[in-house]
Amino acid sequence: MTKLYLLGSCCCISVCLHAQTIFTAQASTPLHISPGTVFYADGLVLTPSTGFTITNNSLNKTTTLVNYTVSQYASRVYKFAGNTSLFNGQVSMFYDDADLSGMSESMLEINLHDNTQWWSLGTAAFDETDNYVTSNTVSTKALNELTIANILIPLPVQWGPIQAFRAQQHIIVSWQTKQEQQIRSFAVERSRDGMAWQTVASNIPAKNNAQGGLYKITDQQHQPRQVYYRIKQTDFNGQLSYSNVVTVDAADGYQESLVLFPNPVTENFKLNMAGTDVIKTVQLYNNSGMLVKSWSNTALYNVSELAAGTYLVIATSGQNKTYQFKITKY
Repeated sequence: MTKLYLLGSCCCISVCLHAQTIFTAQASTPLHISPGTVFYADGLVLTPSTGFTITNNSLNKTTTLVNYTVSQYASRVYKFAGNTSLFNGQVSMFYDDADLSGMSESMLEINLHDNTQWWSLGTAAFDETDNYVTSNTVSTKALNELTIANILIPLPVQWGPIQAFRAQQHIIVSWQTKQEQQIRSFAVERSRDGMAWQTVASNIPAKNNAQGGLYKITDQQHQPRQVYYRIKQTDFNGQLSYSNVVTVDAADGYQESLVLFPNPVTENFKLNMAGTDVIKTVQLYNNSGMLVKSWSNTALYNVSELAAGTYLVIATSGQNKTYQFKITKY
């Protein structure tokens, strides 16, 4: 097995509010970690089982979480500036005894926040002598913030299933939480393009049950075209988190001017324009807002070489109309 070590002292370091920048990967010089390679970054260890690339992103080490929690956690926090591409493999963290604030070393596990919710990664191995803990195998998770917590008191927030479906002229949105702590309220948001959001319902009181809760609202406004929904959670300290986004297909008999398919996509997608208008240009942006590909009108739009994740497609027609699509690349 090859090993790749990246030490904080070898990288560009800046200090601000006790946050230390361990490394920065520019878009022009992405960092690629091959499968099975052990990547070490000042106490954080990534061992991907599939190729993993970090681009246009930076990693900070600090002592305080950005994503709020009332649960106890170690004063060793790793935070990416933005979500990484989807990671498969194992995560390990080294720590000092002083980082644990009294937590038992035999009860430690790594927790991951993907900019939507906390995930308890479980523990595959730990060592009280060398002071490290290794997670179970992680499958297709974006890395955003990582820390160590007590296995019996996971960090809050466990979103359950989010669903939205048509019922005659309305759309019913339901969601479930697996755990709630110190949550003030929920709000339901709607979008036509997956980018700009408006509130459908707000100030829905949280149940704050340790076992979570089940919620449901009806969007009374008729939405014949494809539409997206997400849930916003606000805790008593004003911190926010969001559920996954769900899509409701266009109503039967409703035809969009421009249709993108398939979505999710693995290699190619197509665009089908209704009427006499034509597609002039198509641009693809990543989650950081960077343009990653552009095309003139073509039969197939190939994205096979891109990392898995969410992208924004912006198509411009010959009549200078603009269409936006949020796609998922597998």
